Amino acid sequence: HVLYNPIDFNKVIEKSKEEPDFELGNGMKFVLAGSFKKVKAYDRFVSVCQKLKEDGYEFSVLIMGSGFEKNNIRKAVRDNHLDDYIKIASFQSNPYKYIAHSDVFVCASYAEGYSTAVSEAVALSVPVITTECSGMREIFGENECGIICENSEDGLYNAMKKVLENPSLLEKFSAEEKKRANDFSLQKRVKAIEDFLESV
Repeated sequence: HVLYNPIDFNKVIEKSKEEPDFELGNGMKFVLAGSFKKVKAYDRFVSVCQKLKEDGYEFSVLIMGSGFEKNNIRKAVRDNHLDDYIKIASFQSNPYKYIAHSDVFVCASYAEGYSTAVSEAVALSVPVITTECSGMREIFGENECGIICENSEDGLYNAMKKVLENPSLLEKFSAEEKKRANDFSLQKRVKAIEDFLESV
């Protein structure tokens, strides 16, 4: 029997109302948040951005976090002349204000558990592009909260290209997330735990 962690998404939503202290950039705005570890696959994400740039798409990216891979990713951004496309920020105590002001939250990971960051993006009604990892279909439920793509460079490329070419999809995804977010309420999750404990 699976019971999900109760998370106070009301606090997340409240923090998201703060104004970000810098602009995310031009074009469609993608945001990523998490530790700079190899499993997060930021290296292949940079490669995807390079291809999209070569194909002439206008977009901007903010990656937030800390970790031992950060310098390698910074170097990859410089080497691919993507400084005007990808900004890398330090760990943010309030990443939600940036996520809420973006167009798409991206999870490029090779593997995940049940992703709190993706859950938070859904709670904020920010469309999600994520690779096929454990937990993602559970987070989306029956709703089309974004795109769950093949866990590969091509999968990410095709998903990002799809929303860049069809920005109206984002409005649809956001509306679906508003429905799904009702299932994430703290009260519902606490009650599910209480009901289970009473049943045993």
